[in-house]
Parts: sequence; structure tokens; C-alpha cells
Amino acid sequence: MTSRPSLCARLVLCACLLIAFTSVPTLHAHANAVSTADARRAIQRAYDDASAAAARRDADGWLASKADTFVSVGLDGKEVNLATRRALLKMLLSTVKTVKAITTVRSLHFDSTAPNGAVIAVARIHEHVVMTFNRLNSKRVSTLVTDTDAESTWAVTASGWREVRCRSLREKGTLDGKPLAGVTR
Repeated sequence: MTSRPSLCARLVLCACLLIAFTSVPTLHAHANAVSTADARRAIQRAYDDASAAAARRDADGWLASKADTFVSVGLDGKEVNLATRRALLKMLLSTVKTVKAITTVRSLHFDSTAPNGAVIAVARIHEHVVMTFNRLNSKRVSTLVTDTDAESTWAVTASGWREVRCRSLREKGTLDGKPLAGVTR
């Protein structure tokens, strides 16, 4: 004959399960607790941290706020994944002398169409980057300036806000003060 747990044991088990399930925050519950202002501050802080890493020419630090599934989409519609972007950035940073990047969140709203109640924020951003580098076969220092307006999608994860997608809306660039062909759009 199998013994059944006593009523007291069943109540204790139910109470433990109730406490366990109500104390674990879900993304949906987190969404209700996150204000637009809080999200904007957290995302701007991530961009500020990335700017500091850029100044140190630290590609991994510059990309630290990106999700593993991050994709950037250029004006031409071509997508670049995080691994490719990291490799290109490391190669670029190995050749530049200085980098100054400033990214500003211009607006932010929550996407209410996200699946499974995930917390998704969409930010309109402006990124201004100034890089100096030595010209090939010359001691002449050149300055590259880029300005990009983009729409950036962020998601709340277990480790905080992570950027999952960035789509360029407008790009403008100059090299030594002269417009770059094919970049200004």
C-alpha cells in the first residue's frame, strides 16, 4: 500500500510552489515595471559605455551591449551578423589612431506586438563617429567623420537590455572634410 502525503505536507508543498512561482520575475511582469524613461536611461548608458570602449579602440567593449543574434541592416538592405561586424571592427580599429563615437537616443517607444510578452524597445538614434588614421604610404593623418541615423531594437534579457537589430535610415560621411561618394544618403 502506497502512503499518501498528509494534508499538512501537501499544504507545505503548495505554499512552496506558490512562493517559488510568484517570486521569479517574468519578462511580462518586468515589462510592467519598466518605464520608458528607465529603458531610455539604460539604453543610453549602454551607448555611452560603447563610446568609451570605442575611444579605447576595444571592439569587444564597443559591441558588448549587442545580443548574440544581433543583426545590422545597411541602407542597401544587406544584413551583417555580430560575428562579421566584430571581425570588421577589430580590423578597422587596428588601423586607426583615435576614435570618438557619440550615440544619442532621440526617441524611444515600446513595441507592443512582440511575441510571448517579451519587452521590446525601439529607439531612434543618431551616431556621430570621428576617426583619425595614417594614410597608406604617407605620414599624413586623415579624419573620417560619419553621421548615421538609425532605428535600433532592444530586448530585455536576463543580463539586461541587449540590442538585437539596428537598421540604418540615413548615412553621411566625409574624409578630410570632403563628402564620401556612396555614403551620403
